[in-house]
Amino acid sequence: MSYTVQIDFSPAYEMVGSFIIFCKKKWTKHLDIGSDWTKKTELRFEPSFLEAVDRIQSIQMLDLFYLWVWQSPEKSDTGKFLRWLDSLTEPELKDYLQPYTELLPEDLMEQTAHFSGLLAEWNRLYFTRLDKEMLMTLHHDYQLKSVLTAKMEPQKLVELCTSGVILEPVEGLHHVILVPTIHFRPLNHYNCYRGLMIMHYSLDGPDPEEGDMPPVHLTRITRALSDPSRLQLLRYIVNEPKSFTEVVQESKLSKGTVHHHMMMLRAAGLVRIHIHGLQERFSFRTEGIAELKGFLEYYLE
Repeated sequence: MSYTVQIDFSPAYEMVGSFIIFCKKKWTKHLDIGSDWTKKTELRFEPSFLEAVDRIQSIQMLDLFYLWVWQSPEKSDTGKFLRWLDSLTEPELKDYLQPYTELLPEDLMEQTAHFSGLLAEWNRLYFTRLDKEMLMTLHHDYQLKSVLTAKMEPQKLVELCTSGVILEPVEGLHHVILVPTIHFRPLNHYNCYRGLMIMHYSLDGPDPEEGDMPPVHLTRITRALSDPSRLQLLRYIVNEPKSFTEVVQESKLSKGTVHHHMMMLRAAGLVRIHIHGLQERFSFRTEGIAELKGFLEYYLE
């Protein structure tokens, strides 16, 4: 029982993902872009657009867009993708979705048109104005990782791309799509469908050009290790994988505090995540210490 892995790239993945982050503003406190990104980006849009975004109560419909991106013949360009999507009839929309999910809204056509319209505006005023180097970075990594699909076992490839996600084979999981992302950095983001998982793995941008500035990843590691509570959490998971509940019980910290600390440790590459179906367990990622040593030696040279 195993699964196959495909590395995929399309600017439309990043367009949809960045819009989801904009809709879920609380997520930015765990992402490199930070809350200032939301405030600056809001200035580009009319109040009517921002009000429409504020009325979005669930991103479940947006999660369906990833399935359309994956299967679209017009995925090389965000504008072409949106025009292709708008050209589909309701039966055609369903044909792309029904093999992978039963959770389709009754007003699928109306919902698709609504969110496609929002994405078109997002694409026009935000996404197409981004530095083209970002998409070049994503495409370059896609090319590099695609070569590895024929050389590595699926589980090892997932762990490599995500810097520590152990996606255990389970009944019903047949195919994994790995997509490079920058907006979600330093975290990974995944969506589960029937028999399919689409997982975004984050890439770092270039390190600061100023000679005195440390590499971004080195800063993440040292920040994560600077809190005694986070060091204690690493001790709890060093010998065997443990669930979030077990970590909370052993640490005697609140769920919110543990969640915050674990996000910091995950971002630093110090925690390995074991995914088994819908369950997650955490263990210490020993490679993180080697990375700390390597980045520190490189910076101090």
